[in-house]
Amino acid sequence: MAAPEGSVSMVSQSMSGSNTQFGSTSSDYYPRWVICIDYGTTYTGAAWILANGPDSKFSDIKVVKNWGSGIGAKVPSVLTFSAGSGQKWGYDVGDSAYVIRWTKLKLEVPTRLDALKSMKYMLEEADMLNFGPGRPQTDIPRHLIRTSADIVNYYLAEVFHKVRLEIENARDGRELEQFPMDVVITHPAVWDDRAKNLTFRAVTSALKAAFQGVNVKPGYLRLASEPEACAQYTAQAAQAQNTISDRQLRVGECFIVVDAGGGTVDLVSYRIDQLSPFRITRVTKVSGGPFGATKIDTCFLQYFLPERLSPSDYKKLCDIGGPQERYGRANHTVLKRGEQIMLDKFEVIKRGFQGRGPGLPEYFILDLPPNIGRVDDPARGIRGGQLFISSADMEEMFKECINDIKELVEQQLVQVDRQRLTARTIFLSGGFSHSEYLKKRINELARDWRFELLRGEECWTAVARGGVLLGLGLGCQKPPPVVRMPLNLGVVISKTFALYDHSPQQRYKDSLDGVERACDHIEWFAFKGDLIKHDEPTEKIVRLVRKLTRSSSRAGRITIIISELDDPHHSSPSDISRREVSIDFDLNSIPSDVRQRVAQTVSNPRTGKTFEVFQLQLDVSISQERADIGLMCGKVVDMTGHRAVDGFPLGHCPTIHLTPSTMESWRGYNYYTANATKWVQLMNLSTSEWNIGPLPPNVVAIPGPLNSSYNFSPETLVIENASQVSFGSRDIEKVLFGATSGLVLLWAFLWLAWNRKKLLEPRGSSTLRSSEEIDHGHSLDGDTAHNNSVLELGAMGDGRFVTAKRFKDELDVYYENVRTELELYEKNPKIDGVDPEDVEAGTELLRRRYDTQLGIYSEQNSNEVSQRERDQMAEQSEVLLADLRKLVESWRAGKVNTAGWSPEELQELKEIGEKLRAMPGN
Repeated sequence: MAAPEGSVSMVSQSMSGSNTQFGSTSSDYYPRWVICIDYGTTYTGAAWILANGPDSKFSDIKVVKNWGSGIGAKVPSVLTFSAGSGQKWGYDVGDSAYVIRWTKLKLEVPTRLDALKSMKYMLEEADMLNFGPGRPQTDIPRHLIRTSADIVNYYLAEVFHKVRLEIENARDGRELEQFPMDVVITHPAVWDDRAKNLTFRAVTSALKAAFQGVNVKPGYLRLASEPEACAQYTAQAAQAQNTISDRQLRVGECFIVVDAGGGTVDLVSYRIDQLSPFRITRVTKVSGGPFGATKIDTCFLQYFLPERLSPSDYKKLCDIGGPQERYGRANHTVLKRGEQIMLDKFEVIKRGFQGRGPGLPEYFILDLPPNIGRVDDPARGIRGGQLFISSADMEEMFKECINDIKELVEQQLVQVDRQRLTARTIFLSGGFSHSEYLKKRINELARDWRFELLRGEECWTAVARGGVLLGLGLGCQKPPPVVRMPLNLGVVISKTFALYDHSPQQRYKDSLDGVERACDHIEWFAFKGDLIKHDEPTEKIVRLVRKLTRSSSRAGRITIIISELDDPHHSSPSDISRREVSIDFDLNSIPSDVRQRVAQTVSNPRTGKTFEVFQLQLDVSISQERADIGLMCGKVVDMTGHRAVDGFPLGHCPTIHLTPSTMESWRGYNYYTANATKWVQLMNLSTSEWNIGPLPPNVVAIPGPLNSSYNFSPETLVIENASQVSFGSRDIEKVLFGATSGLVLLWAFLWLAWNRKKLLEPRGSSTLRSSEEIDHGHSLDGDTAHNNSVLELGAMGDGRFVTAKRFKDELDVYYENVRTELELYEKNPKIDGVDPEDVEAGTELLRRRYDTQLGIYSEQNSNEVSQRERDQMAEQSEVLLADLRKLVESWRAGKVNTAGWSPEELQELKEIGEKLRAMPGN
């Protein structure tokens, strides 16, 4: 059902500038819910408020503390798929389960070295998929087929479920349906767009799952950096609670916030503009890095323990849990039971460590699990089943983190100094700020620069609370709203044929290069649910290739597919939400000087064909209101993402307006109404895809123009003509439609009667001209020959029609028997290099193979699966492995290029190749 159309008129105040896609008319609508999710590397927190108006106080902000099996201001960011313990999260995990943790650090685009390591780790677990008769049925490596995004999605769905329960326990649950709900998502200061998008998708998906069955009124979605959220709460709380003196906070002076979390440390500086009410302005660029507490944990687990424990003891530690926990880490950060036990004990030591000095302990004692460290080894610090850790050992594990954080602080101070401002205070916040050693070392720096270091009482939850403050705009400016991409966008193209992606009907062999490709492949480049930011469009590039012979037509068409399905890969011509737009192009329009630069002549030794290759590129720009797609020829980018060749514009598709075509929330309602408030109620039911909050209560809608018969108050905002009128619903329209239809039918009958004889006579006057008789005045370079020559086909002179052979012979004069289609550009490692995304694509092939093998295993006793289907799955598994081997071999062959490979990367690549060759299969 279509959304209502109408014009907005003003009775006493203006609604100009409103944007219904974001629900900006609801910005002053109270009460409203504001929820902040602070997804952290080691712990996750959430805070909320039901704000009654702009005068809400930050003391009204509630922190979620009941996490089911545990009570605390935050919940551990851990998850398990343990065979023995089942699927658990947070406090339920305990120390007896196989644990996936630090997933947040896996969301960013990795370095090429880290991507290669992840692939190697995945390959190390290949034997886990060799299901034999003696293998326990519960020993299923389910985590191997899950991405980091999958882990975050499941985890945050559980977090939001607990947030809902906490709100329902504190308030009347029915209030969840009465007021709009805003959600603020915090993120590290230095985080790439992919990580933001994956977290955004996980939060919105979790919100939908957790509040299923509740008719939540959608409000705004906002992104806020963790240091800014932390700064807002820390500074306002310190002033309101009188924990800071006027000497420490002065108007015109600055303070630095250090948000030291489990995975990242972020910093930002603010200038104080006003103390009452409190107003501050950010004066430096946000900075940060992966220098959180997990860096110390990694040092302890990966370097300290293997070095201090004997090889046999370390093996015993890793084997704790038995064969039911022999899972590998794949591309996740995984702790087995023994590592989890040791890390939990080390956490107590880490938090209490204050450094070396008079009155401070020289050693810390860590009890080892039973049967480990039974033989004393003073050189390793092992006595009586205990591991002695010296203060020097602890300082060494802290060293890199501390130095990096001090450098970030100094950089912030320099930024402040360059603006001729003064910073006198540092606020230390976040989970890592509980470390006494970190506080001590930062305090040493503070004394050198003559400023004070403060650590708030509620520093662990400052980010979640500050996110709520930002969502309310209390003492600060609200972050701009962001929205979800309401649809999927893809291009119809040909692509190298893959048995696991394409049907046999799509398969064809390219006549020019001999490559087997799949026609009618849809390459999706924008997905429903993706993040669309407020201040900058999302830009994407899709590289295409068009191969042409001398006689090929230079004209073509590119089809863009629009689908509103949640999973676009299920889209088909029967998809009722599917629409198409196109870009028509003609390569003859390219000027000759540009053509020399963007076209390349290629002779393929495999087919013996010579042809031209044109590099094309779709430039995609997606904003919150629209998507624009243009086609360029020659405008390509190099492997660093920079433009390599200037291009020539070939065309542009019609603007795609990002407005849902249906309003599912209206289904079942009578929206043909004259009730002035009913229309507003219906508009307030708009789907969450739109991110529309409720209209203010002073808005009404009427089905016609405003006139004196209506008696509205002066403050009322009126929407006129709020109705959906179809053609033919009025009498005059029915008369016009009938008269026009009658005239058209009468003309058709008269034309048929007049041309009756001509239509029934056989065709006999036309002749088929031979190829010699056809005008060859134009060259056969494809520019004009086919458009200006006329091939007359009809009856032969003796009355017989042309034969199929004669017809084919005539066509062959003009058209070569060539099949080649517009295709997706596929990278050449020797030319384009290998980037981290290429390696991740290879890892995805491996993950898909694991998934296929798990499918074979899980369906082996099903009567609903035929042997033919099992054989097809086995064949797909082999093809996936073969394609991965071919991909890795292309990297090895093309590793010498301008990007260069480090010795560590070459070693990883070598080990990957060895493991692939050792795997069974063709």
